[in-house]
Amino acid sequence: MIKHYFKHAFKFIITDKFHSFLNIFGLSIGISISIITLLFVQNELNYNANHEKADRIYMFGVQMSIGDHTCAQRNTNRAVGPVLKQHIPGIESFVRFQQTGENLVKANNKFVYEDQFVYADSSMFHVFTSKFYSGIPETCLNDPYTIVLTKNLAMKYFGRLDPIGEIMDIGELGLFKVTAVVSNPPTNSQIEYEALLSFSTLYTNTEENQVDDVTQFGGGMESVVYFLFDNGFSENDFHESWESFYKQNIEGTGIGAEMIKYVPILDNLKSYYLNSKVQTSFSQQNKRVITSFILIGIFILLLACINYINMATSRAGMRAKEIGLKKVLGSERVQISIQLLGESFITTLFAFIIAFGLSEFILRFTDFNDIIGRELQMNFFGNPLLIVGSLILLVSITLISGIYPALYLSGLNPLTALKEGKISGGSKSMLRNVLIIIQFGISIMVITLSFLMNSQLNFIIDKDLGFKKDNVLLINVRDDQLKQ
Repeated sequence: MIKHYFKHAFKFIITDKFHSFLNIFGLSIGISISIITLLFVQNELNYNANHEKADRIYMFGVQMSIGDHTCAQRNTNRAVGPVLKQHIPGIESFVRFQQTGENLVKANNKFVYEDQFVYADSSMFHVFTSKFYSGIPETCLNDPYTIVLTKNLAMKYFGRLDPIGEIMDIGELGLFKVTAVVSNPPTNSQIEYEALLSFSTLYTNTEENQVDDVTQFGGGMESVVYFLFDNGFSENDFHESWESFYKQNIEGTGIGAEMIKYVPILDNLKSYYLNSKVQTSFSQQNKRVITSFILIGIFILLLACINYINMATSRAGMRAKEIGLKKVLGSERVQISIQLLGESFITTLFAFIIAFGLSEFILRFTDFNDIIGRELQMNFFGNPLLIVGSLILLVSITLISGIYPALYLSGLNPLTALKEGKISGGSKSMLRNVLIIIQFGISIMVITLSFLMNSQLNFIIDKDLGFKKDNVLLINVRDDQLKQ
């Protein structure tokens, strides 16, 4: 019986090609946007999830008070890592990162300014997860003046993934030997770099008797420190250990850390993106972006569903005699509703097939990923959330877009439908009119916003800057002698 209903529904969709095309096209646009929204939200919620030990990795931040001013920051002194590792037993390892700034890199007859080179400790790949194309994870950053390249950088300079032993001249930083090549950090990772330089290099110019100690905590805050905690060691355990460490080594000494009222703040790697205690404004902004994407996805999907409802009910007059005849011949209202829901399901299914192709095209063959700064991919069979989400969307859209037309059409008076070929039910027409008004209202609002954005862009482009910009070149001069 169910097979017969769906067969009849499919036949009706094929027969009424024009309206079916409009319904399927409209739904496919809304579904495609919803799929991309789902992938974006999944990408954001999986921030830093590529690191296998993310639940045990904590970024060390510091709260300082100077006079009446209190602030929190993630940069701290490079001594924090080794000193706390020595005094707090629950810390398994630590990694320090320090930016190198912009440097002129010379390698393999190429000369390029790079600004994503970062110093990192030799424990980098024990704490954080990366795929290795060449080199040894445990030792690649052990020695001073060694460098680990990302895949993109290795191909950029050497055209291969095994340039082990090659020498790179990194401006004032010195000559570095390539010891490994790793995968590019994903866009949803907090750890961003194009090359890693051994942190031990920073100690080669340090006086032999100068070691990392607690007296340095209050200044020279140029590093970002991450701790890997032992299994079972919690954030609360760390703070309890810190209290003991503070009383023994800082309190009453008058050193910098005491003067600025040094208070540690920990951010777990997994919760940092949305619930950072160190960079609260950063997390709040991320929440707003995710919420905006979700609302836009829901907004457009509902608009597509309303369009389907309006299209279905607008054809009620065409189907009045069909429904009336079915009822006279003995069809129950439930049977007619199932048939109409079957039409909605098949329409939605076709729309999903088109939406998957459209989403794949947008993500793979357009600049969409570059615009939003992400690396979204469909990977349907490798993404369980996308499969489950698609099934939920399929059922939800079928019900949302089909339940009202099914109840509406199945409730037609058979005698009136057969005699006059008209539909009855003023309240139902009123609801359809409300949906049409909502649809037009949303459309007008979107068009108005588009015109406003266009006028703003035109203002930016055409604004008189006070000088003639034609034939004017802006050259970034990095050489100090040329600047003079």
